Amino acid sequence: MNKLEVGTSYFDSRDVEHVARDLDRMVSEGLTFVVHTFSEHDAEFYFETVKKIVQMSHERGLKVYLDPWGVGKIFGGEPYSKLVMTHVMGRQMTYDEKLLPAMCPNSPEFLEYMEEWISMAAETGADYIFWDEPHFHKDGCYCDYCILKYDDTIGGSIFEAKESVRKEFYEDSLVELLEKLVRIAYRKGLKNALCLLPHGDEKYWEKFYKIEELDIIGTDPYWRGRSDEEFRGYFREYTERVVRLGKKFNKEPQIWIQAFDVKSGEEWKITYAIKEALDIGIRNFASWSFKGTPNMSRIRSDNPELVWKTYIEAFK
Repeated sequence: MNKLEVGTSYFDSRDVEHVARDLDRMVSEGLTFVVHTFSEHDAEFYFETVKKIVQMSHERGLKVYLDPWGVGKIFGGEPYSKLVMTHVMGRQMTYDEKLLPAMCPNSPEFLEYMEEWISMAAETGADYIFWDEPHFHKDGCYCDYCILKYDDTIGGSIFEAKESVRKEFYEDSLVELLEKLVRIAYRKGLKNALCLLPHGDEKYWEKFYKIEELDIIGTDPYWRGRSDEEFRGYFREYTERVVRLGKKFNKEPQIWIQAFDVKSGEEWKITYAIKEALDIGIRNFASWSFKGTPNMSRIRSDNPELVWKTYIEAFK
C-alpha cells in the first residue's frame, strides 16, 4: 500500500501563536499536509503573516498547499472579493446584461491579478497551489469578453448559440484559464493540485487531466443535501472517476471529506467515505475543514470535536 497522505484545510486564525498550537495538533494526530487559505484579503493585509505560517508548517514537517480562497469568486470559498468590486468591466454578466458577483474567467483583469497572486504564493515558499472548484456562474456569462471570444473561436453570436455549444465554450474557457495559471505556477517552482466539482461528464474532466503540469486532481463528493442512498452512489461514482482518470493520465487522485455542517448522527459517513475511498484506491485525503469547522458558525458541525476525532481515527 502506498503511503497515505492525510491533510486538512485551515482558515481558523492568523494569530501565529494560535496557529502554532493547531499545527502541533495536526502533526501529533498524523497529518502530512495542510491547505492554508490565501484569499484576496490575506494577500492584501496578511502576506507576511501567511509567509510565517507557511514556514511554521514546514518546520513541523507538513507539506503546504495554498488555496486562492474565493478569489474573484471563480474559485470556491466564502470570502467576498474586492476584485469583483473594483473591476466592473471584468465581471460576469447575465443574458440580459445584469452584472454578476464574480469575475469572468475570460477577462484579462482576472488573469493579471492571478499572475500577481501566484507570485506572492511562490514567495511564501508553499509547495502546491490548490486550485479549488473553478467555475462559471450557473447561468453562464455574456460579458463583452465572452461575446468577442465566442465569435473569434467558434463564430457567430453567443446569444444565438445552442445551449450545448455555449456549455462547451464555458468549459473550454475554464480549462484554458486553469492551464495558463498552472503553467505560471509551475514556472515559479510550485506544484499544482486541482479539485473539480463533482458534476460534469468525463469528457469534460479529461480536458483538465491533459494539463501536463497538474500533479494532483481530486474532487469533493460531499453528502450534504443528499439521502444516504444517494450519497453512497454519488461518492463511489466520483471517487472511481478520479482513480480511473488518474491512472489513465498519470495524476495522483485526491478525495475531500466533508468535515463541515455535519449534523449530529451523520459522523458515521466520514468513516464510511474514507473506508470506501481506500477500497477504491485513494491514498490522498483531505478534510474541509480543521477540527470539524468549529468557528465558521454558518457551516459549523453540530459536534465538531467528534467530527474531527472520527476523521482522524478512520485512518487507524
